[in-house]
Amino acid sequence: MNDQINILCIEDDESDYTLVARILDKSRFNIVHKRIQSENDFRHALEQANLDLVICDHTMPGFNSLKALEILREVHQDLPFIIVSGTIGEEVAVDAMLQGADDYILKDNMKRLLSAVEREVEKFQLKKAQRQDKKRLIISELKYSFLAESIQEVFFAFDADLILTYWNQTAKSIFKIENVIGRHIREVFPSWYHNGVIDLFLEALELNISKPVAFNHKLGRMEFFKGDIFPSMDGGTVLLRMVTEEKQNAEEMMKLNTELETLLYRISHDLKGPVASVMGLLNLLQKDPDFDLKKFIYMMSTNMKRLDQTLVRLLNITKVKAGSENLARMNVFSELQEIIDALVFLEGFENIKIKLDLDKSLEIYCDPSIFSCVWQNLLENAIKYRQVGRVNQVTIQASENKTGLSFCITDTGQGIDPLVHRNIFDMFFRGNEESDGSGLGLYIVKNALNKINGTIRIDKSYSKGAKFHIYIPQFIKSKMNEDEKQLYDYRR
Repeated sequence: MNDQINILCIEDDESDYTLVARILDKSRFNIVHKRIQSENDFRHALEQANLDLVICDHTMPGFNSLKALEILREVHQDLPFIIVSGTIGEEVAVDAMLQGADDYILKDNMKRLLSAVEREVEKFQLKKAQRQDKKRLIISELKYSFLAESIQEVFFAFDADLILTYWNQTAKSIFKIENVIGRHIREVFPSWYHNGVIDLFLEALELNISKPVAFNHKLGRMEFFKGDIFPSMDGGTVLLRMVTEEKQNAEEMMKLNTELETLLYRISHDLKGPVASVMGLLNLLQKDPDFDLKKFIYMMSTNMKRLDQTLVRLLNITKVKAGSENLARMNVFSELQEIIDALVFLEGFENIKIKLDLDKSLEIYCDPSIFSCVWQNLLENAIKYRQVGRVNQVTIQASENKTGLSFCITDTGQGIDPLVHRNIFDMFFRGNEESDGSGLGLYIVKNALNKINGTIRIDKSYSKGAKFHIYIPQFIKSKMNEDEKQLYDYRR
């Protein structure tokens, strides 16, 4: 026989290995044997070598045959395993056989070794041949199956040992992996071993029932797959769909539904209070015509302002959610100054000193309504959450880079408790429960910036008030008309 038979010997004693080697060299098989001495070497050999049999000493420093057998059976159910020992007791030997050892040889009876090895090699070779015949049959059937290649989903097949036997074009296209046939699924997809996917393969084979599977897999970015494992007589097949966008859309829809429910509740709550107050004041005026008119007007005005603020906030949410394609070139300094001028009648503005620390010629090309919405809400927050009884400083800085403008707004107001930093951009979140704010300002800012791929983050190290860093993309040149492009390039 010319086929090479690979035998791994786990033996720490050189002289014992020499004896085993002499016996193996007498075999009618073309045996190639290799010696290792440790658990790590054994694990490495199982990953690298194409083995036909393992011969293992029972007792070695820090390692023994039962541990080696346990490791082997985790990855190879059929690979023959023979224990050679001078110390193994009958009870241990029986236990080893029950755990999957194929034979045990006492060192004072080594004449049995060669016949035991050849017997187990023949049995294993027969199993391998039968398995190869089955593989060839599966591959032959699938190879010429129009159905397999017409499937738009990922489709692959594997045998009872989880060795891949078929891999369709969609699988090649999505996973970008070639030459997978004949390789173990765990070798091709190591992450599936750690995230439990391979356990589902084994469970489907063991129970002989189809199993649904859903998992994340990194392909440049993290993608989400769903599908089914279908067991068969010789292994199984898998159908997978990449449903990352569907999952994201479902999560986004769930988030929107939650926000809508919250929004409806808050609309009812925030509108009901001022309306009830107005109705009460009107009722009071009807019953008491002599009621202080100035006081009445002041109270009515206060409640109407509350109504107006709530409606403006809700309108801003609607605009932000709708998005916009209305792009225009703007002078940053002028736009910010206009927004500031529109806030002069807000309560507390007289105690705010706003400084625009930026180049007056700085320009930006973006959506004016988004830009205005962002800065109006940020400045309103700075005014609303000022330190009462003193002049509060608000500073806006800006710098330009290759892709956009980076802003920083700093105030010396009440500041934000570090414990709530992670929640400040949530809908209706109030950092201070005593505040009469709507809890929508920073939520609107965050969503507005998301619409134009901008960002906002709070500076957690700043402790003299509040400090935010904002990034706004400069422009989308492809959306300019030709005259605008030329004018922009000329000004640059």
